[in-house]
Amino acid sequence: MRYTVILGMIVLLLFVGCSKNEENTPQPTISLQSSVSSAVVNEIIDADLGFKAVQEIAAVGVKITYNPAKIEITELNRDDSYFTSGGGTVQQMEFSVDNDNGVAKMVLAIFPSDSAVGDDSETFHRIASLQIRALSPGDASLSISIDNSADSDLGIFDRNANLVSDVDVENITLSISNSR
Repeated sequence: MRYTVILGMIVLLLFVGCSKNEENTPQPTISLQSSVSSAVVNEIIDADLGFKAVQEIAAVGVKITYNPAKIEITELNRDDSYFTSGGGTVQQMEFSVDNDNGVAKMVLAIFPSDSAVGDDSETFHRIASLQIRALSPGDASLSISIDNSADSDLGIFDRNANLVSDVDVENITLSISNSR
């Protein structure tokens, strides 16, 4: 009986210890961020695409979808500083905007893959910047997809070409009006 109680207490302490550690570990996230959430028609706003708390990234494929009647992407620019911080170079396989269909797609890799980057911090690491023009009133969302089952180019991959799983996505929604 005494050993059962002691064993139960050890299991409980291990479980509580593991739970605390999991709570303190940030969730890997890819996000779109903007300092504004509203715009007027014809106004151009800035947004950034980046990562937080991804342990290792050697390649990434991202698709951003939006309503082309509400907004258009006027500029899409790479920011290689995070990806090259491990000593590698960035290979661009796709980097495109299709405003007619409301899709932007980026597929980038770090070469050599041994130069992969990553960390588990809440620090936002920008990999691209966007300029977005508001076209018509209403709410307009920009939604990230990294769904590898829908498109094999999409996802976050480590140096061994393994798909990173359980990545959260943070999208943005703009409220567009005719005037301020």
